[in-house]
Amino acid sequence: MIDATLIDRCLSEVADLSRFFEDWFAGATSCEPATFARLPEVLSEDFLLVTTRGEVLDRDSLLARIRAAHGMASAANGRLEVLVESMRARCVAPDVCVVTYEERQVLGGESVGRIVTALFRGRSGAPNGVEWLHLHEVEQA
Repeated sequence: MIDATLIDRCLSEVADLSRFFEDWFAGATSCEPATFARLPEVLSEDFLLVTTRGEVLDRDSLLARIRAAHGMASAANGRLEVLVESMRARCVAPDVCVVTYEERQVLGGESVGRIVTALFRGRSGAPNGVEWLHLHEVEQA
């Protein structure tokens, strides 16, 4: 049986984290640890990202890169937009959910598309009650 509340929490997490990235990369939020804390709160300790270039990043490497990129899409070079479409979810176990979606990042007139597969697990205390376990991105034509 599909847990609709788990699906809703996962879909909300995708949307909320996309907004976090827009604000973080634009420098619209402070780079204080309390502001950045949202990201480590939702990534599991053993999180892995497979990038569109086939690079595998662990949680600590990804956090370091994102922390260093604060404000990289400021008004000077255009505000980053992260557009998320076609979200679909499947529960594969009582507390684990796979979400697929299309992501388009627009910066300075340039647009890059990705098809994303994310694996989530329920975790109380996380902002939407879920944590990211694994993320795999494929470049979209």
